[in-house]
Amino acid sequence: AAINAILGRWGRTASAWNISGEPCTGTALDSGDIVNPNVNPGLKCVCSDDNATTCHITQL
Repeated sequence: AAINAILGRWGRTASAWNISGEPCTGTALDSGDIVNPNVNPGLKCVCSDDNATTCHITQL
């Protein structure tokens, strides 16, 4: 995914929010705060379009 390429440029790897290769999974979908030292970089998504099949990154 494009987000993984961006993180690679920054010298970072995906964390707990990216558990399947798709960025809008795992902690990216929970109701927790994006500011979490255990999940850095953090990402949050909203999957409300097309019967919850289309997701949008809302915070990075």
